[in-house]
Amino acid sequence: MKVGEFEAWLASKGAENPCPSCGANEWIAEVDGGVVEAQAELAHVAVVTMRKRVSDDGTAVTVVDTHDAYMLTCNNCGFMRLHNQKVVGKNV
Repeated sequence: MKVGEFEAWLASKGAENPCPSCGANEWIAEVDGGVVEAQAELAHVAVVTMRKRVSDDGTAVTVVDTHDAYMLTCNNCGFMRLHNQKVVGKNV
């Protein structure tokens, strides 16, 4: 997805909010190649979640899942926010 498409998607969802940490509205998108422009491709960020559960035989098991996301970083304080790619992709 391109930066411009993502910005339009955020606007359509009313998700152009200021940073919850510092109040600034200076978001930077993580992009492939490092140059932020409307036609740049957003970088895919992998989010790893780990949880423990007990298997049927009673042994403890760690379950690891990965989720692809788009990441925005506040240019003022560094706060990072993530948007799940599956949710964004099905609503574009």
